[in-house]
Amino acid sequence: DNVILCERGIRTFEHATRNTLDLSAVPVLRALTHLPVIVDPSHSVAGHDKIPVMGAAAVAAGADGLMLEVHDNPEAALVDGAQSVLPAQFDKMMHDIEAIAPVLGRAVAHIRQEATPKVVVAYSGKRGAYAEQAISRYFDAADAESLAVDSFGDIFQFVTDGKADYGMVPIENSLAGSVYQNYDNFSRFEDVSIVGAVTLNIRHALLGTKGASVADVKNVFSHPQALSQCRKFLEGHRGWSLIDSVSTATAAQQVATLNSAENAAIASPVNAQIYGLSVLAEDIEDDPGNFTRFVVIQSNAAVRRHVSRELNIVPNTASFIFKTKNEPGALYNILGIFNEQHLNLTRLESRPITGEPWRYWFYADAELSAANGGAESCVRRLLELLREKADDVRLLGIYSESRH
Repeated sequence: DNVILCERGIRTFEHATRNTLDLSAVPVLRALTHLPVIVDPSHSVAGHDKIPVMGAAAVAAGADGLMLEVHDNPEAALVDGAQSVLPAQFDKMMHDIEAIAPVLGRAVAHIRQEATPKVVVAYSGKRGAYAEQAISRYFDAADAESLAVDSFGDIFQFVTDGKADYGMVPIENSLAGSVYQNYDNFSRFEDVSIVGAVTLNIRHALLGTKGASVADVKNVFSHPQALSQCRKFLEGHRGWSLIDSVSTATAAQQVATLNSAENAAIASPVNAQIYGLSVLAEDIEDDPGNFTRFVVIQSNAAVRRHVSRELNIVPNTASFIFKTKNEPGALYNILGIFNEQHLNLTRLESRPITGEPWRYWFYADAELSAANGGAESCVRRLLELLREKADDVRLLGIYSESRH
């Protein structure tokens, strides 16, 4: 079918490559033709941040539809490139359009796919693992299916191979520090991007068999890190034998299998329901400020699907990895770029480069804000500057995460 596409303004002597489209042309076209009038807001304005506003304004002017490219990583967009919009911006634009549609006497057509499959999200561990709880926190339960794999590396491999749509990867803990294995995985798996993040409060409980009490316990199973995080509670029961498990969820499963009142596990309270256990003691961790930060990864080659439940979020974090040049002041010069661009570095880690003794990958998280001139333009400018000073600079992702 034929349509009329409006995308660029008239050429003038201005330096801008994309002149703003005059939307007053839309109602004129509608009066002159029976064909649908489609507006491409990506090419209608010079500024990337103005695209959602132009889209909503075009509908208000009478456009029958919009054409634009939505991509989690604008640099990798196939058609519109830097002029593509992030999923969060697209959702916000559609939210605005749906709000003004009744006023205009119009309706937004929602086309539902039949039997839309759930997205598969890979995590390392067993049912009830904290990573699975992070999946439930980040994704809509009706849209996501958790897939347990054996290791962190398997998460990246499953996402890269298309066996999973997303992966939930722990990256740091407020008490134990960084999960270095996953920082290394980001340098190994180049076809993976960070598309989101979620922080989970880690609560430990003592789980036992049905009808058991704390007085019955003689053996406690758990991951070594969980045992160390509940030291004060365990010191009050010095007669107990502490037994290491691969994970807290595995510990709960072991206690359920052994089915003896003498055995207990330190794990999430969620595991009690999953494995048919009872909560013998709650909140036994030494420090209630125990949080694990997870990042959501997705293959660069995958068809991207936005799953956030929030309509008004905007990206506020960018993650990078880079190598420094082998010269004096190399790292100092790179850090100076973040300072010059008024960007707050919220994280900086270094990891040895396999096969290159005494050289390191550096991982950086930068906080983005409206003061930086918009997330995408800010990151583009930062990448240009970093590539002048550093080797093998990679953008891991631009995404949104809670600051608390």
